[in-house]
This record gives sequence, C-alpha cells and structure tokens, in this order.
Amino acid sequence: MDLRTILEIVLPRKLSILFGGLLFAIFAFFLSGMAPVRYTSTGYLMFDAPKDQTAATMTRITDIDVLLSPTLLTEVASLPAIYQRPDLVPSLRLPSFRDMELPKTLFGYAIPTWHKAAHPTKQQKGALTDHINGIAAYLHSSLKVTGDPDSRVIAIAFSAGNASLAATVVNELMARYIATDYEARLATVVAPNAWLTAQVTAAAKDAAAADGAIAAFQRTHNVSSSSQGSYADINLSRQWDLLSAAKQQLSDAELSQSLVKSGFDDASASSPQIQILRERQIQMSQQLAAAQASLGPANLGQQEIQNQLNAIRRQMAAASGKAAGSVGERVAVAQARVDALQGQVDQAAAAAAVASENEFDLHQLMASAQSKHSVYDNLLGRLHDSELSATQLTHAQIVSQATIPSLPESARTVLYVILGFVVGCLLTVSVLVQRHFFNARIGSVSILSSFLRVPNLGSLPIIGSRRGTLGRLALDHPHGAIAETLRGIRLRLQEYAQGTAGVVVLVTSAERGEGKTSVAAALALRAAGDGLSVLLIEGDLHRPSLSEDFKMANGGRGLEAAVSGKLQREKVLEIHRETGLHCLFARASVPNAVAFLDSHGFRRLVEEGRSIYDLVVIDGPPLLRVPDPLVLSRLVDRIIWVMRAERTPQRVIAEALKRLPADRRALVATVITGAPKRMLTGLGFYAGYSGRGHFPVIMHEPAATWPEVDER
Repeated sequence: MDLRTILEIVLPRKLSILFGGLLFAIFAFFLSGMAPVRYTSTGYLMFDAPKDQTAATMTRITDIDVLLSPTLLTEVASLPAIYQRPDLVPSLRLPSFRDMELPKTLFGYAIPTWHKAAHPTKQQKGALTDHINGIAAYLHSSLKVTGDPDSRVIAIAFSAGNASLAATVVNELMARYIATDYEARLATVVAPNAWLTAQVTAAAKDAAAADGAIAAFQRTHNVSSSSQGSYADINLSRQWDLLSAAKQQLSDAELSQSLVKSGFDDASASSPQIQILRERQIQMSQQLAAAQASLGPANLGQQEIQNQLNAIRRQMAAASGKAAGSVGERVAVAQARVDALQGQVDQAAAAAAVASENEFDLHQLMASAQSKHSVYDNLLGRLHDSELSATQLTHAQIVSQATIPSLPESARTVLYVILGFVVGCLLTVSVLVQRHFFNARIGSVSILSSFLRVPNLGSLPIIGSRRGTLGRLALDHPHGAIAETLRGIRLRLQEYAQGTAGVVVLVTSAERGEGKTSVAAALALRAAGDGLSVLLIEGDLHRPSLSEDFKMANGGRGLEAAVSGKLQREKVLEIHRETGLHCLFARASVPNAVAFLDSHGFRRLVEEGRSIYDLVVIDGPPLLRVPDPLVLSRLVDRIIWVMRAERTPQRVIAEALKRLPADRRALVATVITGAPKRMLTGLGFYAGYSGRGHFPVIMHEPAATWPEVDER
C-alpha cells in the first residue's frame, strides 16, 4: 500500500476525518477536567566540592543513585505519616462515590488498618509490607532527582495528591539521606583506612628489620664491595697479575741460563766490559795477522802481540764467568718470587670463595629487603589514596527545604485537546483504510485497473428508473453518452475478431444486481442498431429474464430447443423488430445447466454463431453463484466483467477472479456500471458529441439461414 492509494482513500472523506478528530478533541477536553490533581514540591541539597574536580561528575551521579536507592525509599515509605495517607497517589476527579475506590483499582493496593489493632496477625503484617513496598515503588517512579554536572546542587521533586504530603516526602528523603547514607559512606572509608594503617606499620617494621639484617651481615662477614666488585675478587685479580709477571721474569732468566750452558755467551754479550775486551781482542788479532804477514811467523813483535791477546782472552773468560754466575742468581731470585706469589694467589682464591658465598647470602638478604620495601611502598600508596578519598567525601546540606505548594499543577487542557484531535484524526484514517481494504469497493477506474491489472472497456453512468433501461436509452439517444460508450466497447471487442469470423463475448459479473444483463442487452441492441449482425444468447439458465426485458415470448421455443435440435434454429430465434437483433432466450427447463452448456450441441451453436454473425453476446450467470461461467469462458473470445461502482467489494472481485481458469483470465476486460460523475473522467466513457439531427435506425433481417441440425 503506497501513499497514493492512501490519499485516494482519505481525501474524499476529509469531513469524516475532521469529525473524528473533533470528537476525540471534545473527549480529551472533558478528560482533562478529570485529570488527577497533582501538587509538586521541590527541595535542594548542596554538596561540598571535592578536592579532585575531575571526580565531580561521577560524584553527582552516585549521589542521585543513592537518593533513589530502594533501601532509602523503603525507609521513607515506612513512616506512618506517609503510608497511612490515602491521598499520596493523585486521583481522578470523579464523582464522590468513586473517589475512595481509586487507590485500589488504579494502583493495586489498599491501605491496611492493622496498626489500629492491638495484636496484628501475620497476614496483616504481610499486607502492610506489601503496601509499603508498593509505596516505595511509586516513590521511585514519581521522584525526579536532577543535578547539573557543573553544579553542586541537586534538586529533588515529588508530586502527590496532597500538598503537605508532597513536601513531607521530599524533606524526609533529604533528612534521611544526610542522617544515614553519609555516615554509611564515611564508615566504608574509615574501616579500610584503619586496616591500611596497621598494614603499613607492620610493613615498615619488616622493611627496617630487613635493612638491619643486611648491615649486621656485612659487619660480621666483613663483606664490602665497590663498583668493580668485591674486594676479595679485586685482590685475587691483582695477585694473579703479579704472579703472571714473576713467571715471565723466571722464564726469561731460565732462557738466559740455558743459552749460557749451550755455549752462547748471551750474558757476556750483554756486559759492557766484555764488549770492550772483545773489541780489543779483534784489534789484537788483526795486528797479529798483519805482523805474521810482514815479519814472518817467528818474530818478537808477534810474540808480544800474542801475549797481549792471551791476556785479553783471560780477562774475557773471567768476565764471562762472573756474568754466568749473575744469570744463575737471577733464576734463583725469580723462582723464589714465583713461589711466594703462588702462595699469595692461593690465599686470595680461598678468600674470594668465602667472599662469594657471603656475597650470595648478602644478595638474598637484599632481595628480601627490596620485596618488603615494595610491599611497604604499595600499602603506603593505598593509604594515601584512601586518605585522599576520605578528604573528598561530599558533605551534603539542605539549602532549601521543600515547601507546601499552594496551587496544583495545571491540567494542560490545550495540549490534551490538540493531542485528542490528532489521535482522533489518525484513528479515523486508520479505520477508513482498514475498512477500505476489508470491505473495499471500486471507487475509481485507476483503483480497479491497479487492483485487477486488466483493461477497463468503459464506464456507464447511473440511470434512474424514470429514464428507462440501459438498452432503451442507447436506442433512443443514438448520439448520447451511453450509446457512444457502448460503441467504444464494441469497437474494442472487434479487435479480437479472427479473420472474417465474428467475436463471441461472455458478459458476467461477480454477484447479482451489478447490471450484467442490462449491459449485454444494451451492447447487443446498440451494435445491431449500428448495422452489425448480432446474436444475443441467454446463458443464465438459472434466472432467465431477457425475454421479459425485451417483452418477447414465443411459446415453447427457446435456447433449449435450438441446442437439442428438436426444432430448426430459425424457428426458435426471436428477432427484435426495431434493430433486427437475433435472440435466443432460455426457458429454465434444463435440469443440469453445466452439462447443457458443456454439451456438443451448445458448443456447435456458438461456433456457428461466430461464423454467421459479426458479434455474439452471451449473457452468463454470476461467477460466485454457479460454475456455469467457467464452462462458457472456454467458448468465447473475450469476457466482459460487469462491476457496480462503489458496490462490489474488492475481496469479492479477487475471489471471483481466482475462480476463472488461469488461461482465461487474460481475456477479461471490465465495464463499470452505476458510475458517479467523478468516475466518468474519460477513462472508457464518451460524453457524446452530436448535433440535433435524427440518427436513422437500420432494420435487419437474418443474413443467412442456419445449417441443418443433426437430430442425433
């Protein structure tokens, strides 16, 4: 359903919609006069600003939640000054004999009277508890607690049927909030603070004890360290360095000693005295060689040089002996130093091993102390946060008591009237739309076409009884609107003619009284009056009426006789004298109409009529009454579905369309009868366009004789 369809339904009924809205507006006006009388009282609480302003918004939200908590509301509802008052809930302003029944009927509880009894029963106490719980629920739904995040003030408003009672509820709520909730919130902070303080003290003692254990261990085991490590490790490393240097010196001395023993006078070569003696030896050897060369082997100069040379050699041997003795001393000294340093290294290694064990124990003590310090720091931070929270506890005070209102709230009569009018209009539109789709009728050609999705051949206007029948008007006014519309329908039907054969048309409807017989007769008369050869067959064998409408009766002859072959068909034809229309009327003498219409004789009658006449019109019964139209639909070229404007419901039309065979639905075209002026918009309607001349009527005789009928 689209907007266009709704507008087509609603716009013609604007007055009905306005009337429905007006009725509801009047009802809303009287209802506003019976609206409950409400007295609203408002009180204000102000809270101290917290030191941490970022928590102000969250604090306001928490305060509002606490004010609306079930516990606090139940405490307020338990006050006798509140739960014993019948006018807590605003009541409708009804006649006096109904006033006392409202608290029961509207809110489901009655005020118990057990408090007047000396010994209330268990059932009475349970009734009072339910009553108080009901009041607490009503307080929760009626209280309005609001607060601006940027403001430290919270407004508490409550509406009651009594002015003083509204103020009492607000004042009691604020007083009990200050008296009970603040102390409870403070207790939730004080208790954790005491526990945290004790835990912090114990953690501080544990941390101090761990530090003392570390100091005592260092003093007892003489454990000290630097950035480079423990002193024992440093000493061991230094002794190792000295031992390595001494071993290197010993190795050098032993190498020199081995060279001396092997004949390489390394020690002599390194002595300055020996070097001088060696140079002199070389000079003397050179002089000796020169003397022997010049004076011969035996001469006095040579002997003197030889003596000097021997003296030099003895001096060198003495110096070399001294040097060899010095090398042995060096080896001995180096060996003694290596032995001494090795002992020192062994002592340093043993001290380092002991120091390493002490260092491990010290690290264990330090790790334990660090853990205890972490626990202490954590507890100290939590204690600081808890103390900060204690300083941020908001302290509320009443800055404005709820006062007794002097006037009730306004009834908002204008708003009620406007809402009533709008609701009335909407409900009226809804009813109209629902009624339209439940019992919708054909209101326009466009609605019919969109609903059935079949073409509409024409729309015929409403005809009063004084004007005569539809066929009579079509003949008496050949250039009138009805005649022109019937011509338009006939011309569109002739588009389906097959070659030279005529067109067979079935005229039917969904129900009785929609004008199908009148349309069939008028269509046949006007076509015959326009010069066509036309045969009108009365296919409604249950309620035949064409002969009475035409005022033509011919004894026992009729359609039954023509199909059965008892008489020649020319003898059972009725001919309309004014137009030459050929008619076959039924006499209601057939026991089984479906079998008759589905017989071979009736089918051959239709086929012969198609070959002889330009147009064959069959007036069939309604679709929803009998199955006869289903049989007739197989014999025709087109089906005219006559519908009464604003009378035939759409659901009836839909059901009738479903009953036609699927392959026959494509042959359906509609004709609307009884259409009001607003539907005669040119969609299948010809208003006429004639002068004053007289339209001549052409008389016709049968154009051909019927073939002989097989008597069998």
